[in-house]
Amino acid sequence: MRMEDHEQLDIIPAQIKIICHRRGKYHRNCCNQYHITASKPKQPIEKGIASAGLLACIATQKYCDALPLYRQSDILKRSGIHLGRTNMANWMLRFDTLVQPLIILLQDRVLASPVIHLDETIRCQLP
Repeated sequence: MRMEDHEQLDIIPAQIKIICHRRGKYHRNCCNQYHITASKPKQPIEKGIASAGLLACIATQKYCDALPLYRQSDILKRSGIHLGRTNMANWMLRFDTLVQPLIILLQDRVLASPVIHLDETIRCQLP
């Protein structure tokens, strides 16, 4: 008996999760007013709700896929997540400062290369 394969492509939509960081609060027995709270993990944007994964996803869709923030907001809204484009725009401004050291490192490596190849073709969309 001979087997024949049939392949299909399938897609698993993005998963949205809430990550909860639980921190303990401690106090000394001698005085109930002195509390120590455990430190939380370092955040990409302090006091923000955006994780590193969410910021990377928004930046990739915006800069690589040319998906405007208002469309990303609408896509998330269909999943029950309400993020305004103003919030996302502010996150992208802060994200720029986060990745700036990486951009500088890449620029230094490229400029240190003996040969640099550029593709200067311009893509345009016809109406």
